[in-house]
Amino acid sequence: MKRKTLSPGTKLSPYLVSNEIAQDFFGVTYLVTSKSETGEVKRFQVREFFPASLSMRRFGKVYSARRTLKQEFQAAKSACGEVFSGFEGVVADGLVPVLDHLESNNTHFLVSKFPPGETLGEIQQQYGELTPDQIRVLFDGILPGLEALEERGVVHGGISPDTVFRTDEGRPVLNAPTAPGRVGHAPILGVPDDFVTAYTAPEWLQSAETESLSTAADVYSLSALAVYLLTGKAPLAVPARLEAMSEGEDDPFDWAAIDAATGDDTALRDTLKLSLSLIPEERPESYAAFRKALIPPDPVAAPVVAATTAESGSRFPKWGGWAAAAAVLVAIVSLFFLFPRPDGEQQADTIKSAETSLSPERPVSTSQSTEPQPASMSDRSGIATDGGSVSDDQNGSADDVPSSENPVAAEDEPIDATTASEPMDVSEDATGGIDSDAGPDIEPSISVSNDLPEEAPLPEPDAPELDTEEDEADTAADDEVAAEPEPEDVSLPREFSDCETCPEMVRVGAGSFMMGSPATESGRNSAEPEPSLIDVDDPFAIMKTEVTVGQFEAYLQATGVSIAPGCATNSPDRAGYWSTDRSASFRSPGFDQSADHPAVCISRDDAEDYADWLSGLTGEIYRLPTAEEWEYAARAGTESAYFWGSGVDGACAHANGGDADLVAETSQDWIVLNCSDANPFTAKAASYAPNAAGLYDMAGNAWEWVSDCAYEQDGVCRGYGLRGGSWASSPDQLRSAKRHSAPGAARYNTVGFRLVREIE
Repeated sequence: MKRKTLSPGTKLSPYLVSNEIAQDFFGVTYLVTSKSETGEVKRFQVREFFPASLSMRRFGKVYSARRTLKQEFQAAKSACGEVFSGFEGVVADGLVPVLDHLESNNTHFLVSKFPPGETLGEIQQQYGELTPDQIRVLFDGILPGLEALEERGVVHGGISPDTVFRTDEGRPVLNAPTAPGRVGHAPILGVPDDFVTAYTAPEWLQSAETESLSTAADVYSLSALAVYLLTGKAPLAVPARLEAMSEGEDDPFDWAAIDAATGDDTALRDTLKLSLSLIPEERPESYAAFRKALIPPDPVAAPVVAATTAESGSRFPKWGGWAAAAAVLVAIVSLFFLFPRPDGEQQADTIKSAETSLSPERPVSTSQSTEPQPASMSDRSGIATDGGSVSDDQNGSADDVPSSENPVAAEDEPIDATTASEPMDVSEDATGGIDSDAGPDIEPSISVSNDLPEEAPLPEPDAPELDTEEDEADTAADDEVAAEPEPEDVSLPREFSDCETCPEMVRVGAGSFMMGSPATESGRNSAEPEPSLIDVDDPFAIMKTEVTVGQFEAYLQATGVSIAPGCATNSPDRAGYWSTDRSASFRSPGFDQSADHPAVCISRDDAEDYADWLSGLTGEIYRLPTAEEWEYAARAGTESAYFWGSGVDGACAHANGGDADLVAETSQDWIVLNCSDANPFTAKAASYAPNAAGLYDMAGNAWEWVSDCAYEQDGVCRGYGLRGGSWASSPDQLRSAKRHSAPGAARYNTVGFRLVREIE
């Protein structure tokens, strides 16, 4: 199956191939980039028609593999051109936009936006089975996109748990097709046996010799996906069903599982069973028929409620009045679970409650400056810098490519999940999560100054007796004067440790900063709020580095606490795909570490237990930072995308993110920095240049827990914040504003923590 694919740097005007993502019987999928007129680099996904059984590449072009296959290859290529033209320009809810159809190199290319976030398969593995109501919400979200394809006369042919994604806004979208077909025509290429999945409709089989595809093929796949999400088990694949029936046995499909999973929703149950028929003519012949079949029986004397509004209409099926109203309620509730509210939205609510008026010298940033940061920034933040030049050259786009860190699955992975994606689209998020850029190292000399001088506590004098009202008034006036804070000394950084073996801390003074990312920031997604002025009223101290393996081991030895193994590690079958390894732990995260490396495979619960122990040991208050405290400390007086500048130039000198070393070590298709940071996995703490506050690894090495709940459902927090990116992070995930989340009990080999210490 391995073919000679396009090399990184190959031009497909106006796109530039970054790396290969995957290849199968139909062709090859690539990550490509394109630079806009303003110099912004955007990422896209390109699908090349390059059938393994029919073709070969010579001098960059695709030809038939043998002379005897020339006619078959030409016919398949012509049919592919028609199908790709049918998909070109399709933009609809529930579908990743398909932007372009290119004819080049003697074959066809389909260009689409880069798929966002985590897949439904990853979500199901994180949360377990979904409910019938949530399946209806899923159908309502994805059907508009499928109906748009139906109008074009094309069949997607690739619906599965791995091709439906959750966007940063929480909406389901179907990825661009990998092996599509035309309504009324035979498949361009039948699916070979080793590529058949539980979601492959019978008419797609290579042995089926189907004469005419229809929407019914996608209806089958969509229904098989629903069965998996409802039951947690992939339905029996078509070949096994056909084999049993050919031997005179009954269809072995587990219909009882559908009965149990759908409960009282008889309309959903009957529709799924009907849609999973091996005979295409027995299934709903269109999506309109599929919607109609899903309509629950209308109860007698049910009140009539309009199913649409004058302003926006409704995307729900036209059920009876009670059902439409119920669907709205279900959608509102279920979307928070199946497609949770991005943590940035909740953060935005918090920010809106803060003071947002800006002084003339600090306007809201709407673009990224290439000039050194002015020293006057220390007037507002508690962290002063002498500035540093930054670069415009950035990788990724704000909205076009949600991240997937080659990720922590993006937003929430319970520890008992069998499969999960690394936090970062998020993007969301390897997601993310995601992308390449060249950049020479930057000299890491940045002067540091901050904070309050240490003050010795003063004994409280006995309160004098007050003889008169005048004495009382005078005393009150004196108290007001005494309550005024002494001016902060920002001439030197203040570093300390509360005990000989305690982590080293850096004091950070009170101040203000711009939290969030402007719409123009490359790599931004909607989970990040627009810049708002945030006041940090109280000084605090934060760990100079992430908690190391040695420091966490000392805690376990001192307390006798035992942490059961089980940690999500990167799976070799797909970059950015994390699955739980029951033998992995912070002592064995899937790669070698020393005592000086950041501790990973640490849950939020583990981090809080460590903070409680350290608080008891020192008599001080240690805790996880808030999202505001973390970003304030990470930015260290800057407003640029990265703490070292606005672009990725110099990233490998300042952050241990996904890079060329990671690709070389794993032989996987990561989206990485176009440089080498010398560490494919975690690096020793403080191996890279610090930010202007003297803090190390505020970008990369390990994602860090924050205390804030990113989103909740029914009063229960479903995901806590993660910040900073990791050794597997794409460039956009290393930005100061980037945010991810995961359940508090989740453990990943990309996630660690650092703590703050409160200052009186």
